[in-house]
Amino acid sequence: MDPVSFNVGGKIFQVSRYLLKKHSETMLGTAASSGYSSPEPIFLDGDAAIFAQVLIYLRHGNITLPVTISKDMFIKELVYYDVAIGPGSVKSESEGRFMLIENQTRVLEKINENLSVLSKFDPCFQKIIKNLSVLSTFDQCYGSQFYSGYSEEGMGKLADDIHRKLHEHTK
Repeated sequence: MDPVSFNVGGKIFQVSRYLLKKHSETMLGTAASSGYSSPEPIFLDGDAAIFAQVLIYLRHGNITLPVTISKDMFIKELVYYDVAIGPGSVKSESEGRFMLIENQTRVLEKINENLSVLSKFDPCFQKIIKNLSVLSTFDQCYGSQFYSGYSEEGMGKLADDIHRKLHEHTK
């Protein structure tokens, strides 16, 4: 089937009529079903980067947005194009990173709490608590900007990088 062309933010997008007809209830689907066939692209007043993500959403029914695109702005664009939004179908990469950091913080707090109890009975644990205090200070100084480049699988590398950074700092 011949594609329908859209001009969004000065960028031309060619979209199959098949995809648009699957979403006939949307503003974009209406363009495909109206029999529009012109050599000129249909002008849409919007952001090209977000529109590209809208097309991905239409193709797959869900999306994980890159950190460069605001979830709120994306949802506003979906509403603008009359696209139905399924529960939990729009996620953001930044949400996952924030949750990872939040979980790490909770784990460190729990470990610190348990070690505080143990240190009352064993002097070796007092040394461990001092090291945890250093790690906590490191987290406060470097925080999410340091952790953001690490996935859950990369936590071993993160530990090595923290050790290296602390070693550099104490020289």
